[in-house]
Amino acid sequence: MRRHTRGTVVGAACALVLAATTACASGSDQPDPTASAARGDGGARVVERVDVDGDGERDAVRYRVLKGDRVRIGVGAGGGSPVRTVLDTSLWPGPGGEWYGAAEVDGRAGAELLVGTTHGAHTPMFTVLTLRSGRLVVQPDPATGQREWWVDAFYNGFVGWSRVAGDPTRMVRREVFRVGDGHVWRGQVQSFRWDAGRWLHDDRHDLRIRGDEKAARVAGWHVAGLPQWPS
Repeated sequence: MRRHTRGTVVGAACALVLAATTACASGSDQPDPTASAARGDGGARVVERVDVDGDGERDAVRYRVLKGDRVRIGVGAGGGSPVRTVLDTSLWPGPGGEWYGAAEVDGRAGAELLVGTTHGAHTPMFTVLTLRSGRLVVQPDPATGQREWWVDAFYNGFVGWSRVAGDPTRMVRREVFRVGDGHVWRGQVQSFRWDAGRWLHDDRHDLRIRGDEKAARVAGWHVAGLPQWPS
């Protein structure tokens, strides 16, 4: 793919980033669990050792760059044959997308795998993979129903996800946008509860924040085990 500049934002410094532009749309490619690695792609590397299948033992997570702006993610879980899937990363800057991290996101035992697959001017989007019935499958964003979860930070807005401390069944999405040209920000908080294998919309309420630095803290991931932003 053609290389272009990545709009990386780190911590509270994201309060005054580049002026807003339209984010890329979410991707829609299905994972391909049967795809094989292309020759000459540099080989797989272990990027994480974490319990993915929920059995209490750490599993090796391998990441391999393939031809055609794709990556293969593999998990050696439960001592059996590795479980693999392939994702399209053609809308992420640079070859091979962005390995991002592993963390418990839903209320089921075992970590989910987050892979950077799309990047707009200031909007990184992630495919969340979870192990189900011996396959790595995509867990859609509960707020939008889209296949990718996203966070954001630009001059007039911030979006972020957090896992509720002490309650592993809940995830919260916050978004705020600048009011006029001042230092007041308004938006919404949406809470989602994991129940019987799916996300349920638990609560929604308005959010008002005064001060740019405080508003900037909304942005990014706030989930144990995940960096706030891609590096």
